[in-house]
Amino acid sequence: MNTTITPCPIGVVGDGHFGGEVIVRYFLDRFPLKVYDRDPRKQKMLQAKGLFGTLEEVAQQPTLIVAVPPVPRRNFEDLLGRIAQTKKDGLVIDVCSNKTLPLESMQQILPPPIELIGSHPLFGQVTAADGLEGLTIAICKTRVSEPTWEKVLGVLQSFWLKVKHTDPETHDREMARVQGLTHFIGRVMEKCGLRRSPHATRPYRQLYGVKEIVCADSWPLFLTTQLGNPFAAFERQRFIENLEKILDLLSVARRDHGDITSPRDTSPTQGLSFLIGWVLSESEIEDSQFSTRTFEHLQNVKKILSGASWKRFLLTQLNGAIFELEETFLRQAVKLDQHLKKLEKAERCIRAA
Repeated sequence: MNTTITPCPIGVVGDGHFGGEVIVRYFLDRFPLKVYDRDPRKQKMLQAKGLFGTLEEVAQQPTLIVAVPPVPRRNFEDLLGRIAQTKKDGLVIDVCSNKTLPLESMQQILPPPIELIGSHPLFGQVTAADGLEGLTIAICKTRVSEPTWEKVLGVLQSFWLKVKHTDPETHDREMARVQGLTHFIGRVMEKCGLRRSPHATRPYRQLYGVKEIVCADSWPLFLTTQLGNPFAAFERQRFIENLEKILDLLSVARRDHGDITSPRDTSPTQGLSFLIGWVLSESEIEDSQFSTRTFEHLQNVKKILSGASWKRFLLTQLNGAIFELEETFLRQAVKLDQHLKKLEKAERCIRAA
């Protein structure tokens, strides 16, 4: 593989968790960079590093990477409109977690001869802390010449990234499970106040790993995974419905058999991790070509329970303390889902006005 890359000036819009802590960190030694962020505090820090450029200056770079959340969509489109006033050619790449809606907006607002590529790095500042080698990036060949496309592939390969070619709809359907559902579960765990335990079982350690990675990311990124993906709401609803169904069955079993599980044998956190693994099995959450570390954690929880009988599963559940935690998890999941639906409805109303 030829990893010799001709340095090409790059502009970056957004100095957030990914723009600043991944793109700038790994690109700075290879490419001339100019970075814009609307936050005055970040502007001062970028100026101190000699990296700051106005939006107009950054947009004029031959390659522009847009590293800002695509929700609210109107804000994303306003930004693209400002970029279009300055940028008349060259390449624009987005790194949004969703592809259908951002690329639709980019194609409408950034006209030819501007070239467009959609990308989704399936990692963040936590998973990229030790380097990019072996990590995965999904890319959509949107509106781009072959020479430009080959150059971009060469850059990605020079970082030893695994490149997955896809289209926007295929990407978003899979990411509704891979990222949307995992981020949702991680945020619900946070709202339940769950903590790390020195005596945790393997399933709970895997589950807690989801929470740690997800909550290290920004809230705007979480909203992007939920509101910016047209298929995320379905996956949340399916998960909640299966959770409710299984908890109803467990409620009947507790009424019939009482508490037969000792807290010394199964802790509430262990019971919860077993429940989530069972729900994931019921929700038919399969492996994905776009797997992330958080999704792998969830899959591991499910696989640990694979082949377990209903009777064996019951033995991890029939305790009042366990059931109380699981009921809390369900309430928080429903509450967060309702909040997201309200935000989604408000966004639709604003766009329709």
